[in-house]
Amino acid sequence: MARGENVCLARQTMTIPAKTALMVGHPGHELRVFQWLEMHRPLVCCLTDGSGSLGLPRVDSARRLLGKSGASPGAIFCRISDKQVYRFILDGNSEFFVGLVDELARIWIAAEIDVVAGDAAEGFNTAHDLCRFMIDAAVARVQFLCGRRLTNYQFLLEGRPDACPAHLRESAICLHLDEQALARKMAAASDYAELKPEVELAIQHFGTEAFALECLYPSDTGSMLALWEREAPGYERFGRLRVKEGRYKEAICYREHILPIVDAIQRAVEA
Repeated sequence: MARGENVCLARQTMTIPAKTALMVGHPGHELRVFQWLEMHRPLVCCLTDGSGSLGLPRVDSARRLLGKSGASPGAIFCRISDKQVYRFILDGNSEFFVGLVDELARIWIAAEIDVVAGDAAEGFNTAHDLCRFMIDAAVARVQFLCGRRLTNYQFLLEGRPDACPAHLRESAICLHLDEQALARKMAAASDYAELKPEVELAIQHFGTEAFALECLYPSDTGSMLALWEREAPGYERFGRLRVKEGRYKEAICYREHILPIVDAIQRAVEA
């Protein structure tokens, strides 16, 4: 995205109500919206412990960052390991995710949350995408249970951190970090020892300046679901390649593994 395309976003002011919540798939995702985190001190829920294939949890780093920013962990916080979530997906354990949706909705109701934000569905990582599906479903569940309509934002994790779809720019929120805020954000990223390779790669790929703009825009999951009806998401293509190379025993596939869980979540919400 060209810098000029972000000008209209950078001029917008924050009008978000005080009570906010953040839901992410892995600890460390909150770094993408660090300034928003500092400003609104949300209640933060997180699906996995971020331990990855090496089994190194990021829980302590996540708690340390939240403590410094003034945010607080919710009842769902680093609930399971990365290996567990992928096992649940492969086993078709939709009950686990359906239960989390209901729990998440009740957490938000109890905390009187007005605005939620979280991972976007990008087709890069299944845990990220399922996190977005659960957020959308929990928002619908809150409305069903108590009539409260939550504002629902998402942000990119693999795409440019300052990017925003053209058709959503008018309703997006954008925070332009000054030098001090960007320095705090970079320091927080450096303090996440487990994420050092990923942080260095992201800075190398996008440049530090790209992280000086935080864009949150309304949930747009439907467009991604429509895309995946036509072509397989990136994680499926990558997984099949790894199976062919002998590095994975099995690959997570959208139609076989993810879509049935999404359908089960939707049915539970509608029921």
